[in-house]
Amino acid sequence: FGLHTISYNSSAPYIEHPTLRPIGKISIATIERHVTRKLEAAAAAGGYDALLDFNTGFWVEDLDPYVLRFANNSNTLALEWRDMINGRTYYSLLVQVANAFYILEFMSAKQTLLQARRFLSNMPRFFFKVGQFPENIFPPLKDTGHGDGV
Repeated sequence: FGLHTISYNSSAPYIEHPTLRPIGKISIATIERHVTRKLEAAAAAGGYDALLDFNTGFWVEDLDPYVLRFANNSNTLALEWRDMINGRTYYSLLVQVANAFYILEFMSAKQTLLQARRFLSNMPRFFFKVGQFPENIFPPLKDTGHGDGV
């Protein structure tokens, strides 16, 4: 199992023939600063940026251990969204890993610690069928400990 992000220029030595970019070569640090700026701006405004759709998503039993783990140590953005088909509300916590272009999204129906100011998405983060719920699709992730297993 591997998690991947983008390949952006020839500064990556393992890329034999990188594709050219219209803006020319750009450093990894520059891209990471742009991602950080966009995430921080979205969080500060209670908004969202489409760039954040480039993430790796995980369904979890409860968001609270992730909020406790990441809220003070990482750039984060909280979201609330509805499954209109089944009438359920879900929550997401987007976490930027180490100021990189690497975003994790933790999703759950259960949370008590997300800040009240969160982005209210008019689009679901996952599309369920009638009668379909996360617990019917995804294996359980046992994250109900005291944050030490996160």
